[in-house]
Amino acid sequence: MNGCGVVTAATFTVGDGGAVTDAQATDGTGPLALDASSCQPADVETYVPGVYHSATAAWQGACTLDEISAFYMDCLGPSATAATCSAFTATDASGASCAACIVTPDSASAYGPLISHGTFITSNVAGCIQLTMPGELSCAKDEAALVGCELAACEANCPVEDALTRQAYEACASAADGAGCTSYAQMTQCAQSAQEDAGEDAGTGSVCLQSFTAFYDAVVKLFCASPTQDAGTVLVDAAAAADGGAEAAGRDGGGRDATVSDPGPN
Repeated sequence: MNGCGVVTAATFTVGDGGAVTDAQATDGTGPLALDASSCQPADVETYVPGVYHSATAAWQGACTLDEISAFYMDCLGPSATAATCSAFTATDASGASCAACIVTPDSASAYGPLISHGTFITSNVAGCIQLTMPGELSCAKDEAALVGCELAACEANCPVEDALTRQAYEACASAADGAGCTSYAQMTQCAQSAQEDAGEDAGTGSVCLQSFTAFYDAVVKLFCASPTQDAGTVLVDAAAAADGGAEAAGRDGGGRDATVSDPGPN
């Protein structure tokens, strides 16, 4: 499946039990069957993509590498709770600034590496594409448009509350990709080809289209760490390219469906 964003606009929250990664969002028997009476794609014939939310800046220096690791454990990992996440953000101003850099609400004008939709967090694949491949802004916008179409198709019919309902939402979004959102899903093929080309040139791989944990480890550093820290050569090169482009202009299968449950308020 391609995109995946979901539910209500709100500030970042962390709930008891922590976030659930794609690998954990199964019922032990494979994909969760859709509820035929409710969780199916709605008609998106009148859907029109909204205004694109640009990525926040690269290398903001808001987090140390240790803080990035600690935030995952305290706010997103399998052992995360509202208490551990609150403790991270309440420790000092640095912790709060780091958390604000990593997760931005979907109501924000610009998005960081992770986007909170209230009870759900998604990887900002579009923003990653924008920062790592500045010549592919149209592709980033296509990626964002697909996520918006999936939301329009499935948000109301498939509210996300836990791992199983999140899986149901993803199944709905996947169905929408083959129905009302097909044209947007086809446009996002640019991301795969562009990432493959970039990976071949840099000797790496698809930076933006990774599992949630791999995306977090690499891309959160690009957004929120300092360029002087050891965040990976490909990301250093990508940020340099992004800076140059700006100056010139004056699941676990893939990053698109890498999502986690949103744990409780910070």
